[in-house]
Amino acid sequence: MTTEISQKGQPETFPESKSVARRGGNVAGKARKEAEKELGFRVTAYSIRRFAATKLYNAPNVSDGDVMQHMGHTRLSTTMRYVRRGCSLTDRDVEVMEKVF
Repeated sequence: MTTEISQKGQPETFPESKSVARRGGNVAGKARKEAEKELGFRVTAYSIRRFAATKLYNAPNVSDGDVMQHMGHTRLSTTMRYVRRGCSLTDRDVEVMEKVF
């Protein structure tokens, strides 16, 4: 989120960059709180990454290597730590996370 705000505003000084970072953090924080309220459990950066990895892993025609690349990992073993095998995401979970994030 901060990246998008920064690209739009193109800060040139440290104080301007700090302001962009704060705005990005506020937007992300509001989205996280909304997701927690809807889902009924705590949402962390780790849980968001885990959600993305699991959703990609379960998607048809997506290879393990595709998931690894999307996650920015160089080792498949690192990626697989994020994947919850045997975990079926409910339609509601997916809907809330996609709406908020």
